[in-house]
Amino acid sequence: ASTNAAGIKGAVIYVLIYVLMNIAIFTIILSLKIKDNYVEKINDLSGLSKDKPVFSICIAITMLSMAGIPPFAGFFGKFYIFIAALEAELFYLAILGVLFSVVSAFYYLRIIKIMYFDDLKIPNYQTNISSKASLILFFSILTITMFIFYPSLIINIGSDISIEFFNN
Repeated sequence: ASTNAAGIKGAVIYVLIYVLMNIAIFTIILSLKIKDNYVEKINDLSGLSKDKPVFSICIAITMLSMAGIPPFAGFFGKFYIFIAALEAELFYLAILGVLFSVVSAFYYLRIIKIMYFDDLKIPNYQTNISSKASLILFFSILTITMFIFYPSLIINIGSDISIEFFNN
């Protein structure tokens, strides 16, 4: 699907968004500790929203984006990939992609459910985030969130890169 302009555009958009989402989630997870140990299991996040609401919101935004829920950034990345597959007449690939996206969405949404609806098991999460990591997290979450209101920012970058790719 990436042999046409739509495929290159979709791949560029998806990679840019995916990198930002991974930077955000790893920055958060690596800054959370329970009794001087890093968070290791998904259930370690039980009730996190009650103890660390800002971290929970950042994780929720990232997970909704990774799940590809509209209007979050991850939706646009996946959307353009699927459009490119359909334009290249790779229908089975597009169908498989959508099915796997739906399955993966359940895993991402489960994390949100655990943070917001499960009981708080560990009453004092420790956070150890440096000012540099805070800045990186802020930039990542801001960019992911801005995409909700200004999707054209990254879409135009993807379009420009795909045009340059085929012009050279």
